[in-house]
Amino acid sequence: MSPFGPTFLVGANLPWLHYGIDFGANAWRPEGGVSQPEELRDLDAAFQRLSSSGVKAVRWFLFCDGRAGIDFATTGRPHRLDGYVFRDIDAALASAQRHGLRIMFVLLDFVWCDPARVVKGVQLGGRSGVLQDAVLRRILLDEVLRPVVKHYGSEPTIMAWDVINEPEWIRTLTSEQLYEFLGEAVALIHANATQPVTIGSAGVRWRTFYEGLGLDFYQVHWYDALTGQPPLETPVRTLGFDRPVMLGEFPTLGSQRSIPNILDVAHAAGYASAFYWSAHAGDRATDAEAAIESARRWLA
Repeated sequence: MSPFGPTFLVGANLPWLHYGIDFGANAWRPEGGVSQPEELRDLDAAFQRLSSSGVKAVRWFLFCDGRAGIDFATTGRPHRLDGYVFRDIDAALASAQRHGLRIMFVLLDFVWCDPARVVKGVQLGGRSGVLQDAVLRRILLDEVLRPVVKHYGSEPTIMAWDVINEPEWIRTLTSEQLYEFLGEAVALIHANATQPVTIGSAGVRWRTFYEGLGLDFYQVHWYDALTGQPPLETPVRTLGFDRPVMLGEFPTLGSQRSIPNILDVAHAAGYASAFYWSAHAGDRATDAEAAIESARRWLA
């Protein structure tokens, strides 16, 4: 099962309005995320710009590093979703529908496993133990991820589920622990949703790690600085994938390649889709204005 049609799909990584607090509440945002009127206005404006450029889909991070949306016990045990998550997701989907966009939700970010920091009463990261421990991992899957996937499992505005962003950068799990979590998460999504599932791999060089997980399509990211990879021009059909492959991230700032060149090369190489980084992140790999204008011209 693939979410891609016969034509090359150009999309964008939103990937958040505010990292980690778009969905659910925390001490910083006790009334929730994108369902708040001012946030929804910003989201509608962002989606309008993307839609008017011809982009049809966005990749959007959901729980990120665990800083909002999930109730944790003082021991670090995940307990349940908070009362704002569904309201925020509903608002996000309604906005996407208004603008003719589909969403690929990324459930977790690798920063989930970064060392814990507490900022103004909110823990950022430090959740490795939840993925290391089989019991806690099962609780996360059953009490946090399953309710979301099951509730929205037939929602047509959701084009796919992405289990976790760039798990290659996690240093606190063994390969076996990571593979077990990924396999369990993929199986859970398949059992509770009709949409396809993928994993946002940091690059082609790790492609063999994801074999056997039952992914519906593969996803790889490309940045100039990531070494040890086949060139972007390498035909996808020669790389050994057994499913369609999307280019899930590529830079719009700081690259030796232009945005149109990356799109041209990815299309010619046989990628099913390419999502640029990013429409809203504001980091050293993002030029949102250039990305939107380049997409508009490329798709014209």
